Amino acid sequence: PLSLALGMPFPLGLDRFQAAHPGLLPWGWALNGAFSVVATPLASLIGQGFGITALFLAGLGCYALAIVTWPRRRP
Repeated sequence: PLSLALGMPFPLGLDRFQAAHPGLLPWGWALNGAFSVVATPLASLIGQGFGITALFLAGLGCYALAIVTWPRRRP
């Protein structure tokens, strides 16, 4: 259940993004790929340099930022 919840923001975001700006959808995929490549070694460096607690807090901060900036549907 947790992996399902963590995996849902990207496809849901792509669906909303495609509805609002269909011409920019390839940029969404490109940014996802770029950040995926950068995130793996960055997580390793943060974990080794600052500890696992700092890594978990950084991840929590990223998810909090995503929640705060998530676009709201207007009625």
